[in-house]
Amino acid sequence: MTNSQLIECNNNWIIVDKLKNIEDLHKLIDEVDRTDYSQYTTAYGNCEQNFFHNPSPFWGNKHELKISPSWPEVKSKYENLIKNYLKEYKKDFLYDNLAIKSAWTVIGEEGSYQAPHEHGNDSVSVVIYTKVPDKSGSIDNGAIYFVMHSDPYDGLYHPFQRMPRFIPEENMILIFPSWVIHGTLPQGKGKRTVISFDFTKE
Repeated sequence: MTNSQLIECNNNWIIVDKLKNIEDLHKLIDEVDRTDYSQYTTAYGNCEQNFFHNPSPFWGNKHELKISPSWPEVKSKYENLIKNYLKEYKKDFLYDNLAIKSAWTVIGEEGSYQAPHEHGNDSVSVVIYTKVPDKSGSIDNGAIYFVMHSDPYDGLYHPFQRMPRFIPEENMILIFPSWVIHGTLPQGKGKRTVISFDFTKE
């Protein structure tokens, strides 16, 4: 976590880092039941969204989620990882006894994007990029953005702080409060794979 970065604006914040090893997430993605839920979500274009951990009755009524064999170990590892990030940046006092509430993958092709949305006021959300297209250095190629502060006349914050956006990189992790509005720009050619976690207070 030595290269991680904290961006703050108007009581909102994002922690950004690049993980060293995510082989466990690649394995998890291979195990995920490929039932596409994107029609029920904010994902648009040529993509699929696969839930693999969600106790919500909404999803249970649609399909029976299949638990991946490696999920319990991954769940424990990333719960501890996120708690360590929050502790490092002194955000842990806001979020005691965190546990992953839901988890899913989004696999996008050319033209796919996420419309602006938030994940409720429950706790913390996490996005991890496990695969990004070649030539991802273009800011238009699936960049993720966050609406941290919507007042353009507030001179206290730089425009990047008010609405930061990041070019996806493999192994990139972003941690932020669930209520922060975010979305992605349409991506270019190739495949982009993301794993996301929503946390809740136990």
